[in-house]
Amino acid sequence: MMRTLFLCIAMILFAGILGAQTAPAQSDELLLNYESLKTFKADFTQVFTSKLTKKTADPEIGTIQYKAPAFMRFDYTKAGKLDRQTFITEKELAFINFEKKTVMTKKGQGDYGDYLVFLKGVAEIKKKFTIKKGDVAVSRKAGIKIEEGQSIFKLTPTAKISNLRYLFLIMKGKEVASVAVVDEIGNINQLFFTTVQYDPKLEPSVFTYTVPIGFEVSNI
Repeated sequence: MMRTLFLCIAMILFAGILGAQTAPAQSDELLLNYESLKTFKADFTQVFTSKLTKKTADPEIGTIQYKAPAFMRFDYTKAGKLDRQTFITEKELAFINFEKKTVMTKKGQGDYGDYLVFLKGVAEIKKKFTIKKGDVAVSRKAGIKIEEGQSIFKLTPTAKISNLRYLFLIMKGKEVASVAVVDEIGNINQLFFTTVQYDPKLEPSVFTYTVPIGFEVSNI
């Protein structure tokens, strides 16, 4: 009887240890699509939900392009026309707002590159975040959109990141279907990806911006 009880306890402890070991590996395996990614392109829909009012703003649409290790370009469109752009390089961040005719630049890509850190692979994620399997029901209640059959991972910064309390990766199989950025006061910015291309051919000029004629430049 004592021996049977001991074996049962041992099996429970072993199962607990095995579960603790395989939890991080699960996220590693799911994100293998991005581990050696050189380029990436996708259309996106961006939805902002206010923590205070619980209201969701009108969706914004655009295209993201990425080139390892740190180059990104976001093109936002409105009524079929280019509305604004964001360029992230290893050295600087640039915004071009076509309606206001301004270009704002600042040294260093800052934290913007961290919002889509999954594109750089698991090793890069673990440099700045801890990864934990998220709870779908709790996340939905908080305002994050998750479809049936999707899973979610919660990324918590190991050091303070401006305007980022948590980063959630919503997975459809082994693909990141959307990313939810939760800021310091609980607002949610969620990007949903469609027409995803892995390692498409992208010219270097795609990530180089020029100041349009008549635009003001403001360093911030």
